[in-house]
Amino acid sequence: MESAQWTYQPEPDRDLLSGIWAVTTLEELEIDRWGECTVHGQIVRTAFTALPDDAFARMQGLRRLDISSNELTVLPEFFFRLPRLEAVDLRYTKLSRPVLDRLRDELPHVRVEP
Repeated sequence: MESAQWTYQPEPDRDLLSGIWAVTTLEELEIDRWGECTVHGQIVRTAFTALPDDAFARMQGLRRLDISSNELTVLPEFFFRLPRLEAVDLRYTKLSRPVLDRLRDELPHVRVEP
């Protein structure tokens, strides 16, 4: 029986996400676990602390969003205007209490995993 051997896979470049914001038909989006990553003491990816200002501007059909396990401290304005959003996973982020309160006030129908 062969033993499984783990091999390092390079971290995807954050530029990979740049095209996603223009997808108008997206209903579900998972951008979780993009925290700082180190390999042998070297930082190979910095923490994901903010989304682009125009993120979600064209995603009027977005229903589910997972941005957990990121070091996000704020959400772009367009996030609060998502008309079809049903659920968002915000666990293990660094969002402030005022941001979370605003989410609950402005989008009371959205199920939030804080």
